[in-house]
Amino acid sequence: MSLSAAAKAKKIPPMPDKFVRNDKVMGLIECNFYEYLNELQSAMVMFYNPSCPACQRNRPHYIKAAKNMRRDGHAYAAVDCTQEVELCKREGVTRLPTFQLYTKGTYVSHRDFPLDYIRIGDFLEAGATLKEKIIQKDQVDPPCPEKKK
Repeated sequence: MSLSAAAKAKKIPPMPDKFVRNDKVMGLIECNFYEYLNELQSAMVMFYNPSCPACQRNRPHYIKAAKNMRRDGHAYAAVDCTQEVELCKREGVTRLPTFQLYTKGTYVSHRDFPLDYIRIGDFLEAGATLKEKIIQKDQVDPPCPEKKK
């Protein structure tokens, strides 16, 4: 899809994630994933399955890390892989939970083992040190589907 076609496509803004249940963690879907991440200096995305015990154990740490984050241009987001199967495949997620770091919308690194809130925050901060080395690719999301009435 060309950038102009994407610009004309219906947009769905990110909303707080329903699983994480914290207004500092945006829930992303396939059609707003890159639009949201491209604007950020550094972002941590938690890919999860709501019924996964390891995901449930990591949720409080993710919430605490998001609450402690104070830097402009940094953010936390989450993707429900039971709802966004294609997005999770596209991003190479094979294990849950997976924490992926993005700088200016570009994938930088991931962790697929449990992290406490301090290591989650440190991982996000690492993205800030990489910002000069990253060339923004301006990834484009597919159009959002029309809602059925």
